[in-house]
Amino acid sequence: MSPSFDPQFWMGGRHATELMEVTEDPSKLNDGNFWAITSDFKGKFTAARFNKVETNTSFNFTWKPVSGKWQSSFNQNKYCAYVKEIQNEIAAGNVYQVNACRVLTAQYDQSIIGLANKLISENPAKYGGYLGLPGIEIASASPERFLTRVNGNLITSPI
Repeated sequence: MSPSFDPQFWMGGRHATELMEVTEDPSKLNDGNFWAITSDFKGKFTAARFNKVETNTSFNFTWKPVSGKWQSSFNQNKYCAYVKEIQNEIAAGNVYQVNACRVLTAQYDQSIIGLANKLISENPAKYGGYLGLPGIEIASASPERFLTRVNGNLITSPI
């Protein structure tokens, strides 16, 4: 669902508000402004430019737990086969790290900004955060930085 709050981004003590632009064009990132970026499981790139970025701000929203039934994109057998495939790829030397993911879904009639607040306040994950845009809402409890751009350099810091 679309967030019921104004579009915003929060991660690592940085809170970005006043959404200026949403684009799927990565070349726009060269303008020197603050951008929050994401991509979906299919690789669709989305970038959001915010006008106002504050540091060390509080993030305080109430979480109402999901009361409905959760569904997984994998049943137990499919998930176990997926993990075994990953183990085989690691053993073969084709990869050294894989984040095994599955999609969990449940009916929920409000913004997940409260979930993001709960994750940020109760989980020591340094890069936990929230991104709320029209049609996109993400709550994250990530312990690792995905990408940071400093001048012309991209920095990644995996676990």
